[in-house]
Amino acid sequence: QKNPGPIREYWARRLVENGRYENIYTLGMRGKDDEPMKFSGTTKEKISLMEQIFADQRVLLAQHVNPDPARVPQVFIPYTEVLGIYDSGLNVPSDVTICWPDDNFGYIRRLPTAAEQTRSGGSGVYYHIQWLNGATTAYTWLSTTPPALIWEEMNKAWQYGAKNLWVLNVGDIKPGEIGTEFFLDLAWDPQRYRHDNVRDFLVHWAARDLDPRFADEIAGIMEQYYRL
Repeated sequence: QKNPGPIREYWARRLVENGRYENIYTLGMRGKDDEPMKFSGTTKEKISLMEQIFADQRVLLAQHVNPDPARVPQVFIPYTEVLGIYDSGLNVPSDVTICWPDDNFGYIRRLPTAAEQTRSGGSGVYYHIQWLNGATTAYTWLSTTPPALIWEEMNKAWQYGAKNLWVLNVGDIKPGEIGTEFFLDLAWDPQRYRHDNVRDFLVHWAARDLDPRFADEIAGIMEQYYRL
């Protein structure tokens, strides 16, 4: 809104440096430090500015990556307040993948409508098993998202056609190894697990990483841990 020139120059410089690599480019803009974009004006004006940002970024992609930006992998992630902007009428280019976010606690906020499922860019999911917000709701040192919840939400996403790109926010890898592995197993084979065999993952994990003699008991302890 106030400083577009240097921002475009920064984006262009990054494309010159990295445009020859295999990338997925994130479109749009938010504020610094994971805050909402600073803006003075109405929601309609904010939508107009965001659409101009899309246009500017795609011009730069055409200049520095591929003359046809529709052939460049791009994603739009309507995270937190951005989803409200999108639902208020923001127009996302049809070839851009929309990654639907969860609520930071493992529950996907919304999935594509029937009309959105026909977009050429398709849909994906941006999912958390760790969240740091500086307040009492942050969870960075305990991995508390049950595999059963991950399965329920990602299976729902799969059924709704959100399958182009799954992104997992792990934060520090400790202590999210179990959740990360389960999420990646689902991404590799989304139909491997059902509501009645999700527990098998914990049994297999316990047998492999701890002790096969006590795998079933350890899985039960982990189920109780997630429940609590």
